[in-house]
Amino acid sequence: MLRFILSCVITASCNLLFIHHATAQSHSLKTKACMTIENPPLEMKRQIIIGNEDHSVTIVAEIALTHEERSRGLMCRTDLGELHGMIFFFNPPQIISMWMKNTPLALDMFFIAQNGEITQIIENTEPFSEKNIFSTHDTMFVLETKAGFAKHHKLKIGDRFLEINSNFIKIT
Repeated sequence: MLRFILSCVITASCNLLFIHHATAQSHSLKTKACMTIENPPLEMKRQIIIGNEDHSVTIVAEIALTHEERSRGLMCRTDLGELHGMIFFFNPPQIISMWMKNTPLALDMFFIAQNGEITQIIENTEPFSEKNIFSTHDTMFVLETKAGFAKHHKLKIGDRFLEINSNFIKIT
């Protein structure tokens, strides 16, 4: 009986060790993929004020306008300032699918309608996930910030862009 118990304990320990090794190896492969991708911050940045009439927050957002910029997004970025983010622009507004492939940072995603209203918030996304995250409404903008931003700044559905300092993006 003691031999059976020891065998089970050893097997369980080996299984846990295997799971830990496989997880570490998977993370290592993801990290290596980022070592081959250069993704410096986009040069085009604009101030964005988001919130409502009671409270607001100003952030500096990189603007991803082209298909290539939107595809690359925040991949392989290991740091994002507290009041920084990236805004993805889609014209015409549409149902959007985002993912976290090669993205080591957990993010908050804000899906924003053409009129500037936040219609959906996905908080604390899973780093490196290839699971699609779909908007529930036609979306013209997706704002990505560091995870915890929405909660920290008390942003919610119905809040909106109050101002975008940009010649390229117009809220209608």
